[in-house]
Amino acid sequence: MSETEKRMAGDYEIVNSIHIGNKEVVLGIHKDHNCDGRYYCGYCDTNEILELYVDGAVSNNYPAIVKLFGERIVDEAKEVIKQIELEKEIVGDDKELTKSDCTPITYEDNIVDKVVVIDGNILRPEYQRSSHQLVYVTGGNGANSNARGRKVFTKSLLNGQDNVFYRQDIIGIVDVEKLPKWAKEGYDSLYNICIMEELCTILALGGGACHVDAEVVDHGCVAR
Repeated sequence: MSETEKRMAGDYEIVNSIHIGNKEVVLGIHKDHNCDGRYYCGYCDTNEILELYVDGAVSNNYPAIVKLFGERIVDEAKEVIKQIELEKEIVGDDKELTKSDCTPITYEDNIVDKVVVIDGNILRPEYQRSSHQLVYVTGGNGANSNARGRKVFTKSLLNGQDNVFYRQDIIGIVDVEKLPKWAKEGYDSLYNICIMEELCTILALGGGACHVDAEVVDHGCVAR
């Protein structure tokens, strides 16, 4: 979306929004000044393709809809505070990591199966912490050496959540042996899962290959 392009939720122009935690709360005004329900408040779910507006409420009373907008922001902020407190119980010292905490990567580095640090500057303020910066790289064109693509597929060491970053979002690699206890446990769990998935894929492909070979052999024996 360009700077001059209006952000719309149907016929409502989004004039204000706050992204906190996993939710974005939005406030909109209908382009028709005489419509019933001129003011709008809802949530926006966004992916790379589209924006989906959900749980919308409308009113002709602007202060009332602003009040709802504020209440929803407060509710989400409370949830994030709870989340941070729970994560601190697991992580302990959850400071933001910088380039001094890792080894920089070069264009030639293959970072698949590596633990990397995401640049805190590209994360929202509530996630600028080591618990959300340390991720395990599972693949993506941007993870290869001399990469032509940019996307890097990752899993969080904290909760295993999948996410996609660009290679330039990564500030460096962390030696697994130097990871804090919570991160090492997360790494071991994810590594074992990935190994099992690869093994299952290999076995499945192998089984299919054997099946095809058996058919060929049978035909050879019966035939000619």
